[in-house]
Amino acid sequence: MYVGTNLHSDWMEGPGRITYQKTATSESNSSWSGDLGVSIPLVIAEIQSKYAKTVGKSQSVTDSWSYTAEVPKGKVRRLQQLKQSWRVQVVRWKYTTRDCKKTKEVSNKTATFPTKNRDYMWILVGRE
Repeated sequence: MYVGTNLHSDWMEGPGRITYQKTATSESNSSWSGDLGVSIPLVIAEIQSKYAKTVGKSQSVTDSWSYTAEVPKGKVRRLQQLKQSWRVQVVRWKYTTRDCKKTKEVSNKTATFPTKNRDYMWILVGRE
């Protein structure tokens, strides 16, 4: 999946061509609720070993970014940068019998971690 970074253009009312062209630092952070009782490094290590995805709590890249798109007539849009991320379901279980044959789900949350690569894309987002 892709999640928004901190980089975006100013708003523009169409018709016209909107351009984002700057040297800037793109930042993307994980969405994580620490109330699971599971450490972030443990979840990251599991993703990397089980799914062969290199992810982290955050990803920061400084580069020269350039993207252009057409804004339709009568629409207000801006360019938004997105970063490839990995979404996982984090489930915590509790054994309910001595022989560890039965379990009970204690918590279940979704966490999103940015991939450690240079996979970005730009989209037009709008406001009416």
